[in-house]
Amino acid sequence: MKNLLRTCLLTLVVASTPFLSQAQKRQHAIHVDIGTLVLMSNATLNYETQVAQFLDGAVQFNVRTGVGWAVAWESRYVGPILTGVFLTGVGSHHFEVNLGVSPAYDYESARINRSNDPGTFDFMDHVDWLPIGDVGYRYQKPEGGFIFRAKGGTTGVGVGIGWAFEG
Repeated sequence: MKNLLRTCLLTLVVASTPFLSQAQKRQHAIHVDIGTLVLMSNATLNYETQVAQFLDGAVQFNVRTGVGWAVAWESRYVGPILTGVFLTGVGSHHFEVNLGVSPAYDYESARINRSNDPGTFDFMDHVDWLPIGDVGYRYQKPEGGFIFRAKGGTTGVGVGIGWAFEG
């Protein structure tokens, strides 16, 4: 499973590379999201950049990276995020799909393991590859500015706010 996720991430990065040089003025965004799935809650801080757009901007492909924190049952996670973002819509209203992964470090299980048997601790034993798959609505003007997101998926039902800009 880990090799499959790594392969997907590598494919995402390599496939988007030719588009990076084609966009002269790309959209960028910084946003904060929170979500919950009743027994799990999470928060993320994200940076997103546009790598391709089609049909005069009605269809966009972005790459998002960031860091997230999650609480699920007795686990406490922190880790980087990498997702591909598909946006479609005209004007300020967009449909959004996010697919990616987070190699999340479970620092609570690591703390318990270190205190029970300090001689056998291995960092990678406490990393879980968590899939990310969300769909939702995004309010974002074509020229940038305020962003509002409402989403649902593997990261729970949640909302986000942020700022988009050209660069």
